[in-house]
Amino acid sequence: TRSSGRRSGARKAAARRRPRRAGWRR
Repeated sequence: TRSSGRRSGARKAAARRRPRRAGWRR
């Protein structure tokens, strides 16, 4: 169960931690 939540939130958490000015979305 812990792996399931961590996998799903891993992507959102990474994107939130990265600064939008970095341009990681591009």
